[in-house]
Amino acid sequence: MIALSALCLALGCFSGTVYGRPPNIQETLAPTPNYWFSFGASSSQTGFNSNGTLPNEANPIGNPTFPGNTFAGGINWVGYLTSYYNNSLLFTYNYAIGGATINRTLVNPGSSKALTEEIDEFMAGAGKKPSVTPWKSENSLFSFYIGINDLQATYNQGGDRGAFSDLLLDSYFAQAKRLYDVGARYFLFFNIPPTDRTPLMLKQSETARATERAVIIEHNKRLSARATDFQNSTSGVHIAFYDIWTHYEVMLNSPQTYGFKDATSYGDALDIYWANDFHAGVHANDYFAQVVVAAGGDDKWAPQGHGSDWCSDGQCYEKTQVLWGQCGGYYYEGTDKCPSDAYCRYFSDWYSQCNPIEKSGKTFW
Repeated sequence: MIALSALCLALGCFSGTVYGRPPNIQETLAPTPNYWFSFGASSSQTGFNSNGTLPNEANPIGNPTFPGNTFAGGINWVGYLTSYYNNSLLFTYNYAIGGATINRTLVNPGSSKALTEEIDEFMAGAGKKPSVTPWKSENSLFSFYIGINDLQATYNQGGDRGAFSDLLLDSYFAQAKRLYDVGARYFLFFNIPPTDRTPLMLKQSETARATERAVIIEHNKRLSARATDFQNSTSGVHIAFYDIWTHYEVMLNSPQTYGFKDATSYGDALDIYWANDFHAGVHANDYFAQVVVAAGGDDKWAPQGHGSDWCSDGQCYEKTQVLWGQCGGYYYEGTDKCPSDAYCRYFSDWYSQCNPIEKSGKTFW
């Protein structure tokens, strides 16, 4: 499978506009859907209203019109994963909303919602497994990408920020346990990206940025430890962990190798990383989606080529990962074999990826 983003950055497939119907024609896939329940904040938002039209073959995010109302200037990673890089008919119930925090009593989201309230909304509707959303443990993925607003609002408050992270994570994993109790078994957790490098924070003092960075690093350490504890203490749970911190760092440290002009500009041009002063744009989200689908850890959501050995007519073969796909990391159970023109590059203990072998002095990514 050729990386879509590589082709589109080269050919100019996308602009920062809102697109219509997704290109991955859903009716060509298996008629029985898999389900994805997404929780988070603005980096994931598509504007889904659970009281409106539900996900369907014509619009796999249900409402609004694909790709929804995002902060990416167009399609975001949720849209890409739902309709470009999916390997099945995937119905996405995206409860994420801009401004969301983890717990209202810890960090007030104002007119937005807290994760606890997003889970409440799920529990009152799809969580009951109604006939219109007949999800099962084995065909449903639950993702959490939240905490950015909590840290952004509190990083400069002093005191024991690590202890405060523990309070946030107590509530965070209590919500994961609520989902587990109604049948959730497949979880995808994101850590927090380096928001100290956003154009918004670059306007602040070096001291402020360093303070925020230290808070995020400590929070991410605690988050990864909690994810491990959740995996080890909860029977039957399958966890994927996306180290988006490292992905941001790698891309922002070398933006030109990803096709971006620089690490600071924002707008809707093809070579601009940021959509605005705080959110990554369409093309960065394309990259995120490719890594997320590889980190998902299951062929139901991953593109062809991902996974462990496959068998046919009694003969088993080792699968080869796709270019840019995951080839190593904690909880990853797929192949570490990359295509002949790629190698398995280590990024962190959570993630290694099949990157192209350097030619003419550099790689695309």
